[in-house]
Amino acid sequence: MKSVSVVGIGRVGLPLSLVLSEAGYTVYGIDVREDYVSLIKKGTMPFQETKGQEMLSKHLGKNFFPTTDLSKTGETDVILLTLGTPVDEHLNPEFKQLDTVLKNLGQYLKKGQLIVLRSTVSPGTTEYVKTFIEKNTSLTVGKDLYLAFCPERIAQGQGIVEAKEIPELAGGIDAASTKKAIEFLKAFSQEQLPTV
Repeated sequence: MKSVSVVGIGRVGLPLSLVLSEAGYTVYGIDVREDYVSLIKKGTMPFQETKGQEMLSKHLGKNFFPTTDLSKTGETDVILLTLGTPVDEHLNPEFKQLDTVLKNLGQYLKKGQLIVLRSTVSPGTTEYVKTFIEKNTSLTVGKDLYLAFCPERIAQGQGIVEAKEIPELAGGIDAASTKKAIEFLKAFSQEQLPTV
């Protein structure tokens, strides 16, 4: 697993993309905001992040490639979704953003990939994604591809520093997915990974 797509390169996804680049991965940072991606392509860190500008300058165009092209997910071993599930006025999860990405992502999914939800999401979201994939593609989660949840747990502006310092939690939709997620996350986290 040496190539990763990070879908959503905001305050969670961009620092994570740079940490993965530092660990030797080829990383495609994907976002729908063209002006935002253009700024990053020019080498400008779009928000305050400790070590962010330094690492962006080091990896941009070498093994970190910001883009709006979702098809790049089809070229990678791992897809990290850094999209949250906000709640509506009745505190029900709002899946609109996730649905849009999943609808567009389906055509690029391939056997053997690991998909990791890396954001704050409502309970049941991993199961929701599994059902969506299996209903809209010919792939079976746990057999053809793998799905896990690994909550982001960083302080704003400290994502790069904390990626190697704070223990990870990984929960797969099944045993095979959990194993794949742990193997991947250990590659850039120094801490022992508990499973849930």
